[in-house]
Amino acid sequence: MKKFNIFIIIALLLICGCAPTVMDADNRPCRGLTDSEIQYLVNITRSAMKHSVKKKTISPDEAEFALKNPPMVKIEYRGDAFGTAHITWRVGTRIVGLRFDQELNITLPSCTLVVTTA
Repeated sequence: MKKFNIFIIIALLLICGCAPTVMDADNRPCRGLTDSEIQYLVNITRSAMKHSVKKKTISPDEAEFALKNPPMVKIEYRGDAFGTAHITWRVGTRIVGLRFDQELNITLPSCTLVVTTA
């Protein structure tokens, strides 16, 4: 019986995951992104920064800064792993990064390049 209970607990953990519970814009609880899901968005953003140098949208120094430094991460939830995530770096007087919209925990989330002057 103990083995069966342990199996049930492990199965529930795998099904439910270890995602944090966060509050959405309407102050309702929802499933937030896990650390690995946030890191995935950071990796996508760093890759986009490298490609943006080729298009001359950002400078090589800005891309290098994004590769070597931790980003600012701001996530506004509107549901379970759904909303807007800003993954940005402040480099001098500019802010560079990506804004992810809609479903945030899918393989290819919708995103937009962000380049603004602070």
